[in-house]
Amino acid sequence: MLHAAIYDAVNAIDRTHAPYLIRLRNAPRAASQQAAPRAAGHAVLVALYPALSAQLDANSTNHWRSSRRSGEKEGVVIGAEVARRILALRADDGSARRPLKYVFGTMPGAYSRHAELSPSASVHALVPGQTIALERANQFRPRSPPRVNRVAYTMPSMNLNRWECSRQHGTAIKP
Repeated sequence: MLHAAIYDAVNAIDRTHAPYLIRLRNAPRAASQQAAPRAAGHAVLVALYPALSAQLDANSTNHWRSSRRSGEKEGVVIGAEVARRILALRADDGSARRPLKYVFGTMPGAYSRHAELSPSASVHALVPGQTIALERANQFRPRSPPRVNRVAYTMPSMNLNRWECSRQHGTAIKP
């Protein structure tokens, strides 16, 4: 959500790429492309981590106080609107459901929770929900590797075998 909001906030002003989820049609081009993603990120983080809102607010307030560039107010409005819409898309996707119970293994090689991770961080992926930024589950899956019997694999192997034989018998390899 964070990076989708940041991307769409900048793209609402820049309009050079297709948006992930949110298209703001009337965003002014003069709006700040630095303020929009900062505001979008701030709004998403405050919504996701309300316990950190005071710290996040203080950080943003210090930045806004020190920076008065043109288009900044418009950028903040755009970022906040993009974040609001992305958070609204996630409102009923199932991510707020109680996480599934996961029992950590005790055998060698089994996953175990690390002490430095918070309990929610280690089970976050176990909450069933739906994706919001992907069009399909295999969207970024890489293609299969080339088949091993292709020339690209066999020729180096053959050359290595020839080199090894010539080295063992003290003969030179002829091109």
